[in-house]
Amino acid sequence: MLSKWFFASRDLKTSPSPGKTVDCSASPAKSFSVQVSGVNGTLTSWNVVIEVSNDNETFTTITTHSNLNEVEGETKSTGANLFPCFYFRSRCVSLNLGTASSGSVILDGAN
Repeated sequence: MLSKWFFASRDLKTSPSPGKTVDCSASPAKSFSVQVSGVNGTLTSWNVVIEVSNDNETFTTITTHSNLNEVEGETKSTGANLFPCFYFRSRCVSLNLGTASSGSVILDGAN
């Protein structure tokens, strides 16, 4: 039986781009959460996704955190839906900084 592992990543964004890829191949992650917030101000709009992969090349979106459905600073999780994988990352699809100097994306994964 695998022991419980927890993985975390934080990216600061000023424009759309993928975040750092987290390698959890030694103990695959399966549940995830993401938090998006402005740094030194408030974001006007954002769309950040969690992506998972088994080969570190092809990534699939499993959930979205956006200003259309979530509140800035709110944590969104995949809940009871499990997505076992060897690699995961956030990807900022769109971002309007508003009064913020950057957007903070905190991504967590657990097995």
